[in-house]
Amino acid sequence: MRIPILKEKIGIEIKPAIYNLRLYSEVRMLIEDLESGYKEGIYRHLNNIKELIGIISGTEYENAIIEKYFPVGLLTSPDQIDIDRLILYLSELTSSIEKGLMEQGEYGGTTPTNKKALYTYYEISFIYPLEELVKGYEYVPGDKKCLVSVPHCHPPFNDVNTLSIGRDIASRTGSHLIYSKLSRIYTDYNRRYSRLTPYRRVISKLIRDMGIKLVLDIHGAKDDDIDIEIGYAFGATASQETVRLLAKILNKHGLSYKYEDVKFTGGDIIRYHSIVGRNEALQLEISSRIRRENKDTVVDAITEFIDTYNKKVIK
Repeated sequence: MRIPILKEKIGIEIKPAIYNLRLYSEVRMLIEDLESGYKEGIYRHLNNIKELIGIISGTEYENAIIEKYFPVGLLTSPDQIDIDRLILYLSELTSSIEKGLMEQGEYGGTTPTNKKALYTYYEISFIYPLEELVKGYEYVPGDKKCLVSVPHCHPPFNDVNTLSIGRDIASRTGSHLIYSKLSRIYTDYNRRYSRLTPYRRVISKLIRDMGIKLVLDIHGAKDDDIDIEIGYAFGATASQETVRLLAKILNKHGLSYKYEDVKFTGGDIIRYHSIVGRNEALQLEISSRIRRENKDTVVDAITEFIDTYNKKVIK
């Protein structure tokens, strides 16, 4: 199989979504071969998959699949692999590709704004225990329907004191806590390509199995002009009522905030793991000065917000 990288020989542009469609087809056919025991087809589809991943990785297109982590090595010895578990993993991969295609639109274009909340229904199910193989996170269970996520807390290039803040908030509110044990130089859990990593799959599992209603994604900002920037993708991941409640409590504790015309509108964690009406998600960018000098006030304010949210919204 030879696919041109961006243009046909006649000069017609090939949209990036076409590569994901072809990859999706190859993965589905591979699943069928695995299920039927037709081993001759495994190698053919594997070679095609490898070539497609190479093409996709060589473009500037930001994909919703995790081509860098596709476990092609698991298929090098089909006689020795756990076929059932591999089929489950490949099914997860097809779900991720499906969602990525929805985001990009039928021909790789931008999804209309009114569909932003709609496509989040196509979440990856949690059916393959990949976290047993590569555990790049730590999970601390809670007893409330809130999850605190701290994806950039592991050095180097970590957001200093975000883990301390996240731990304190989770401990005081009874929230679930998940935090990274890998530096972002290896993988950034707040990007599309990380959706099938254990960290992100655990978030999906908690939302589904524990009925999580609120996800708070804790980050650190370099800018000290504003104490906390609230990202909620301009209403795609949380309601105005919830954002105003947080703003009111931050103001009560003497913290400056911003949620309009913000630099950090919210990354892939809150955009992917939220469906307003089912659960909400906020990204909190805490300034470096506040994290160094006044983190206890931040913990007090966010603790009050979660407690109030639990009483008013979750009940």
